[in-house]
Amino acid sequence: ITNTAGTAVNIQSGGAAISYSTISAYGTGMNALQANAAVTLNNCYLANAQGNGVSLTAGSGHFISSSTIKAGMSGGKAFYASNVTYSTVAYSYLLAPLGIAGQFSGGGNNSIIFSTLAANFAGDYALRADGFASSFTLVNSSVSNLSGSGVYVNGGSGHYLSSNTIGGNII
Repeated sequence: ITNTAGTAVNIQSGGAAISYSTISAYGTGMNALQANAAVTLNNCYLANAQGNGVSLTAGSGHFISSSTIKAGMSGGKAFYASNVTYSTVAYSYLLAPLGIAGQFSGGGNNSIIFSTLAANFAGDYALRADGFASSFTLVNSSVSNLSGSGVYVNGGSGHYLSSNTIGGNII
């Protein structure tokens, strides 16, 4: 699925399960996938050369596994979740050569496990959990930012980080 002028897939209600698919977008500030309802992605490749990879702006129970998500623009986010709960990224690659690899803002009980997050952005972190995100878990993952800081966790409580490799600073 490709959209050369905007968001490629926009899920507003009812949820969706997508497997073994390639989703790409080329719109500045747009997303390869935007969802306001529960989404399951399995063995997918999502990319936006001029914007964000995946943007989850509501919902609960999102599950992304064995997938690669890539953002291309400066300041773009490979994975962004705002006010979502009980969501997991597992065994996946979140890549943002010019931006943020992953961000949870608000919400709670979200996790990233057995995944790789890579950024090369001096202006921010490879991974952010902020906006009073609570009970954020990062386990058995690799987080790196060649030009900036590694992980930023702020607000909320009950965060758990264990058995990770982090390149950059932890704040």
